[in-house]
Amino acid sequence: MIKHTISQTNGEQLLDTLHTEDRPTTEDGLHPDNNDTLCLLCISQYKQHKTVFNLIALRIFNRKCKSLLKFKSLFDFCSKHFRDGCHRSSGVGGGRWAVAVFVSTIIEQKKTSTAIPGMQPSSQKEGNHGDISKAGSLHQFLVQLHAQFGPIASFWWGRTRMVSICEETLFRQHTTAFNRPFEMFDLFMPLLGARSLEYANGDDGKSRRKVYDRVFTHGSIRKYIEPFQEAADDIVRKWTSYSPGEHVPVCSHMTVFALRSVLSSLFGKAMSTDQQISQFRKIYETIWNEKLVNSTDPNEQERQLQEGKQELSSVLLQIFRDRKRNPPRAGEELFLDVLMEYTEDEEVQFCDALVYTIGGFHTAGNLLSWTLYYLAQYPDVQERVYAEIRGVLGDQGEVDHTNVGEFQYVRQVLDETLRCAIVVTLAGRFMDDDVTINGYVIPKNTPVIHAIGVACLNEKVFPHPEEFDPERFSPDKTKKRGALAFIPFGFAGKRSCPGQKFAYAEATTLVGALIRHFRLRLVPGLNIKPVHGLITHPNEEIYVTIEKR
Repeated sequence: MIKHTISQTNGEQLLDTLHTEDRPTTEDGLHPDNNDTLCLLCISQYKQHKTVFNLIALRIFNRKCKSLLKFKSLFDFCSKHFRDGCHRSSGVGGGRWAVAVFVSTIIEQKKTSTAIPGMQPSSQKEGNHGDISKAGSLHQFLVQLHAQFGPIASFWWGRTRMVSICEETLFRQHTTAFNRPFEMFDLFMPLLGARSLEYANGDDGKSRRKVYDRVFTHGSIRKYIEPFQEAADDIVRKWTSYSPGEHVPVCSHMTVFALRSVLSSLFGKAMSTDQQISQFRKIYETIWNEKLVNSTDPNEQERQLQEGKQELSSVLLQIFRDRKRNPPRAGEELFLDVLMEYTEDEEVQFCDALVYTIGGFHTAGNLLSWTLYYLAQYPDVQERVYAEIRGVLGDQGEVDHTNVGEFQYVRQVLDETLRCAIVVTLAGRFMDDDVTINGYVIPKNTPVIHAIGVACLNEKVFPHPEEFDPERFSPDKTKKRGALAFIPFGFAGKRSCPGQKFAYAEATTLVGALIRHFRLRLVPGLNIKPVHGLITHPNEEIYVTIEKR
C-alpha cells in the first residue's frame, strides 16, 4: 500500500509513477495494478488533501473520458473501483458517496483545469531543450507543439514549465500581462545588462516605458522622417555606383541603413557619421559573435564582451554628456533626452540605450532585407509598389510626415513580409496572479509564450500561409480579422514593441527611395532560408542586380 500522507507536489510525482508507458496499461492510461490503490488514495486523502484528490480525479477524467458522451463509462469505472477500494480499505465506507464526491469534483474542476496539454520533459535537467534543438529553433518547435496539442500547450524549459498560446481568442485573455520572464532571455543578459529595461518588471518597467514611449508616439514620428530620408538617400547613392549586372548585397546595406537611422533618431546627428556608424557596428558585431556564436573559450569571450561594452559605453555616455551641455529646444526631444530625464544612473542609461539600439536596427534591418527579397522575387508586386510610389510622390517628391501614411500597398507588403518571413517569432510574459486561459488555470509566475510566428501560419486566418500575398492585408480583409489575429510587434501589457510606428515609417521611406530609382532582380541560384531566433534573418547574404528606372 502506498503511504497516504502526501503533498500536492508528491501527488503529482505519484501520478507520474502510476502512469507508466513501459508496462501494459488500461484504457485510462494507468497500470491495472494501480487503479485500486489510486481510488483508495482518493478516498482516504479527500478531507485532508482536497487539492491532491482533485488533481488525481482530473488525471483520471482526462485519460478516461475524452467527452461528456463517455460519462456513463466514467461513472461505472468509478463505481467499481471505489466500491472495491472501500471494501478493501477496512474502514473507509460509503462507496456511493465517494463516487458522488469524485464525479462532482472532477466536473467542477474540469471547468478550470490545470492539466494543460503538452510535452513531458525529455530530460529532468534540460527539460525539452533537446526537442527544441532537434526541431531547429524554438519557433519551429512551437509549430510542432501546437500542431500536436492545440492552441494552448505546455513544455519544459529546463526545470521551468512553460505555456504557449497561438490564437487570437487566447491572446485576448492575456492582454494585461506586463512582466517578461527571465528564463527566455537570460542568454542576452551579459550583453544587455541585468539593469536594462529588457529585465525590468513591475513598477520599474512600467515607469520606464511610460517615460520612454513619449518619443515614439504617432505625432513624434515626424521628427524622424528627415534622418530616415537622409539615410535612404545615402543608400541610393551607393547603389547608383554599382555597374549593370553587379551583385548588390542587400542585407549588408540594410543593416547599415537601419543602424544609421536608429542611431541618428535616438541620439541625434552626433551619432550619424560614417565613422561612428562603422565603429558601432564593428564593436557590436564582435561582442555579439563572441558571446552568442563562438563558444570555444569562455574567458576570452568574457574579455571581448567587457572590452566591447566599455568601448560602446564610452561612445554613448560622451554623447549624453554633450547633450546635457546643449539641450534640445522644446518639442525636439529625442530618446536620449527622456532617458536622461528618467535617471542619472549611467549604467541604466547605457543599458537602455543599448537595448533600444539593438532592438531598433535588428528588427528594421531584417524586415527590410526580407521585403527587398520578396519584391525582387515577385516582379508584379514590385511594379505595383512602384506605381503607388509614383502616384503619391510624383517625379520629385520625397516621403515626409505628411504623406508617409498614404502608402497603403507598401504597408500591405511590409505586413505580409512580417507574416511570411516571421520576422518576429515570439514574445513572453508572466503574471503575478493565477490566470485562466481557455478554461485552464495558469499558476502565477508561469512563463507564457505568445507564439506570434505560429499565429502567422494559422490557415484559418491566412489560407495557404506559405504563399506571399500582400492582398491578405487589404483594408477589406483586415477589417474581417480580429485586432489580435496579426500582432507582429506583440500586444500584451502595454509592452509591445515601442518602435513599431518608427519601423513602419523607416521601412516605407527606404522602400520608397529604392523602388522609385531601381528595378530589383534576384541573382539566380540563391538558396535563401530563414534562420529563426527572436528575430528571423536569412541564412546567407541576399544578392540582387539592379536596373535604373
